[in-house]
Amino acid sequence: MVLLVPLNYTLRKKILSFMTLSICKKMNKEYYLRPLKKEDGILLRQWTDHDDPLFVGYNYSDLSDKELDIWFKMKQGRNNALYFSIFNIEGKLIGYIGIKEINKVLKIAKLGIVLDSKFMSKGIGSKVLQQFLNFYFEKLKMRRLDLEVNAWNTRAINLYKKFNFKMHSSEYIKFENQVIDIEEEKYEGYFERKNGIIFTKIYEMRLKRQEYLDEIRD
Repeated sequence: MVLLVPLNYTLRKKILSFMTLSICKKMNKEYYLRPLKKEDGILLRQWTDHDDPLFVGYNYSDLSDKELDIWFKMKQGRNNALYFSIFNIEGKLIGYIGIKEINKVLKIAKLGIVLDSKFMSKGIGSKVLQQFLNFYFEKLKMRRLDLEVNAWNTRAINLYKKFNFKMHSSEYIKFENQVIDIEEEKYEGYFERKNGIIFTKIYEMRLKRQEYLDEIRD
């Protein structure tokens, strides 16, 4: 069992100080990050919804104020989670990235990154993730970064492999879209149904600090 220890003031301050760095310059002034704020939830409603039934869990346009409040508390309202909003140079919220289940004793956390569907497949995720990983391992001196990804999300898996994330384990969890037709051939191997409930296959991937440093040196 992983021990979750609340972030102390020093670590939180160190993480937030990252936002004052010249991240825009490093990213050719295309994007910048800042700590996720409650009002950013309203901006999520302006995102373009996914047409693909696999991604309906990331459609925010019809979320109520109460649902947005719950969303924010899940992301930023816990001592062991820190999320940042991703804005483009026009000031549009195009995504968010962060870590949760932060264990400052073992120096491990779990990654989360989501982009507006309109800005996917444009190389943005790669640029943002590169800067975030540099901060995570070289500034915070964390030891390992974990993540969970749907087995069907080959685009995301390929991105993580690019940065040397390795497969660690797999499991099935309840899927957000319970009306998806998992009998379609393209979904074979990714889903299963138990007691009338649809479960999706999830991979856990891990990246150790030394593996990341080895990758960026190559």
